[in-house]
Amino acid sequence: MLTKNRSYHGDSIDFKIGVEDVAKLNHFAAQNEVTLYMVVLAAFKLLLFQYSGQTDIAVGSPVANRVSSELENIVGLFSNTVVVRSNIERGARVRDFLAELKRRVLSNYSHQSFPFEEVVEQLNPARSAMFNPIFQYINSPRETLHTPDLSWKLVQCETNVSKFDMSLMLTETSDGLQGAVEFSTELFEAQHIRRFVEGYKQLLGNIVDMADKKILSLPTLLREEQVELAAWNDTHREWGADGTVLDLFEQQARLRPDAVALRFADQSTSYRQLDERANKIAHYLLAQGVKPDQRVAVYLDRSPDMVAGILGIAKAGAAYVPLDSSYPVERLAFMLEDSNATCLLSHSQLRRLDLAAARTLYLDLWGGENVVAHTPQRDYGPQNLAYVIYTSGSTGKPKGVMVNHRSLFNRICWMQKEFDIGPAERIIQKTPLSFDVSVWEVFLPLVTGATMVLLERDKHKDPGYLYEVIQKESVSFCHFVPAMLKSFLQSRKHFSLDSLNTVICSGEELTVQLQNDFYTLLDAQLINLYGPTECTVDVSYWYCDPLHNDNVVPIGRLIANSQIYILNQDLNALPPGYVGELTTRYAGGYDLQFLCYCQCLY
Repeated sequence: MLTKNRSYHGDSIDFKIGVEDVAKLNHFAAQNEVTLYMVVLAAFKLLLFQYSGQTDIAVGSPVANRVSSELENIVGLFSNTVVVRSNIERGARVRDFLAELKRRVLSNYSHQSFPFEEVVEQLNPARSAMFNPIFQYINSPRETLHTPDLSWKLVQCETNVSKFDMSLMLTETSDGLQGAVEFSTELFEAQHIRRFVEGYKQLLGNIVDMADKKILSLPTLLREEQVELAAWNDTHREWGADGTVLDLFEQQARLRPDAVALRFADQSTSYRQLDERANKIAHYLLAQGVKPDQRVAVYLDRSPDMVAGILGIAKAGAAYVPLDSSYPVERLAFMLEDSNATCLLSHSQLRRLDLAAARTLYLDLWGGENVVAHTPQRDYGPQNLAYVIYTSGSTGKPKGVMVNHRSLFNRICWMQKEFDIGPAERIIQKTPLSFDVSVWEVFLPLVTGATMVLLERDKHKDPGYLYEVIQKESVSFCHFVPAMLKSFLQSRKHFSLDSLNTVICSGEELTVQLQNDFYTLLDAQLINLYGPTECTVDVSYWYCDPLHNDNVVPIGRLIANSQIYILNQDLNALPPGYVGELTTRYAGGYDLQFLCYCQCLY
């Protein structure tokens, strides 16, 4: 990272382009009526474009500035720097870009006598001691000297200085092109420059082979990087071809019917009781004509009925749509209409909506005495919807994210296996249903035979209440968003939570300071999870380590059956260390960016 007073510390990486490759470049240059210098400059600019995402690329180039024959035999320093600026159109052909670059180079070189310092003076750009004005990258072609009576040998001096962010120097010799990249060690690590060099060499070949292709189609990955990324993304795991989380819950209800499934307000509900209540709700919904993939809204505060309602909806083959009682009526009405919810499960004290479009079952007033409690016949599978959860939406309008049973099953099975969750665990459910973390808080304990500890309404942000519940209920596994974890850790000087062994953090950036504070006060494992709602809550995880010395907490490795590719604006995969974008799709048909999943060639 640059400081206000730049030191100009630098290093260099040498490389070579063989005779055969240079012959191809020269042949290509002749075919396109350009010079070899123009070809290598084009590759340099295109590589900067690929890595930075910027289309306005300015590169400095030194010139001899001996424009008249009278200057040829005069000893002295006449050199100057010209700046070749290009506005790269990603949809243009490579050959057309090269032709435009030729025009700009010839135009700039016709004015090479105009001092660069005067250019800076006239343009008067914003000055900074951290940056060279006008350009930060330079392409420096070097010529081999030939005399009849003397032999010459180029010697590269290691000065450990870099006047620019990066300098590319090339010399044509009998052995091909001798190259060196000089770079600022304040900005770049040597490993990244080595990768840049390999990318440059590959791009030179691609320019020749893909001259009539669009710039956006030029590969951004080295061949070995394609193999490496494929290996990173090889996360295949088999959990069972047709399994669902409901299968796992019902298995627990059969194996451990009298075990405690959930705790709420000092009351216990067994697996048998919860399963039978969910079965009755499912039979009611089926009697109302609910079919697979239809939506049933859940408008309930935390309670055993909330959990039974979610399970009952799943048993009926429908998808649950969580509605938060803290939301304005207008927002809730929109979500009901947008999701096409056919029914709504609620409690009578929450009766405040105009629900003309949906049938409502108030579970606190409905005993279900006349409804059978056996498991309904299954009429859905992994491909069917499990839930639709609404995000806040970047446009201000809530957007529903649809997740099927296969994705949910994968997520829960991965958590069970990775974190070794079993019947001994006691897991807090404190996240409102409108947030995606609630999905695994509900299903993870129930499919593993563990006990879910439900927090009372509106108390999930009270550090004192949380501490009391964790201690009283012997909670072993819980989730915090970083802001709430910070408040929790600051709420007292000493912690006595012997049962707590795992804390999951997600939803916001987890800072190194917060990680260190956690390990100072608690004897538990902190795990950082990362991912969007569209990917079934998270796609990566990291076991935090107080001895990890980076200035950021990593987001780690991929969860099972997930892939991550960092793509540029042209949807080409980028190498490690570069910033890209993710394009995704919401339920409801909203136009946002491209609004489609893109088939990735990788």
